[in-house]
Amino acid sequence: MYAIVAAGGTPQPGEPLYDLTRGRNKALLEIAGKSMIQWELDALSGSKKIQHIIIVGLPPETKLICRHPYTFVDNQGGMIENVRSGSDALLRIDKAATLSLMLSADVPAITSTMIDWLIDEVQGQPQEAFYT
Repeated sequence: MYAIVAAGGTPQPGEPLYDLTRGRNKALLEIAGKSMIQWELDALSGSKKIQHIIIVGLPPETKLICRHPYTFVDNQGGMIENVRSGSDALLRIDKAATLSLMLSADVPAITSTMIDWLIDEVQGQPQEAFYT
């Protein structure tokens, strides 16, 4: 299973997180000593179901740690555009891919167990998309 992590949000002046991020991407906001996206990558690293991660919206020089291979995709300016761009990148990696897990990069409390449970629950279902 592939995971697409939407990490393109950058708070603008006047928005609630702007003072904390200082114009940087909110996925890089530190919580308890790690960026929000690193908490997520730690959970994805522990997943038995994930094989590759596509990170949309962060520059390739972003220092991240993950057990699985990952690919950076440029921010496209909006959530729908980023999802589409991440999906296109996934199909360049694996043309036969039919299912992926889409995550927003601002869920630092997610765990490997949650990820594996969700994947088990949705595989084989007739719906084309699930969003939590």
